[in-house]
Amino acid sequence: MPSTAICPHCLASLDPQLDSKPSPIPSDLLETNRPPTDPEILDIHGAIDEKRAQKTRLEARIAAVQSLLEKLRVDCDNLDDDIQAHEGTLSPLRRIPIELLSLIFVFASRFKYLEPTPWTASQVCHLWRTVALSQSSFWATINLDFGRMSEMDRKTSTPFRLKAQLK
Repeated sequence: MPSTAICPHCLASLDPQLDSKPSPIPSDLLETNRPPTDPEILDIHGAIDEKRAQKTRLEARIAAVQSLLEKLRVDCDNLDDDIQAHEGTLSPLRRIPIELLSLIFVFASRFKYLEPTPWTASQVCHLWRTVALSQSSFWATINLDFGRMSEMDRKTSTPFRLKAQLK
């Protein structure tokens, strides 16, 4: 069977290249309970040592292939990140005119069931923050929900203080 190259530089292959020498252990010894002779014992120990050495070499190659596979997976994940970042630059949201974005923010701020819109919108990106901060009507009413205060009180012994300064 031809070997399958893994690396075009070092020409490492998937072919394990196992030693195909016949086993020195007589087949009748493997198939019966006959005890080995002294010379057979020496041959068997030699065969065991050689098989262990082959196994060690194979395990080293497996580790190298696994290391290569892990590196390839990391490279693939990095490419996925790059692809996603590049695709993000094509988002239609990037082409919304600032005037329309301002209107969307003001419209969204009228709905009480939405998250605290000014805070959320101003944290998306630099452009959205600039637009959000430039809309005084967007910040005219700020709703603070203290409904979960009792839950916070149970988690800490420090009193909760809120300071507001209106100008």
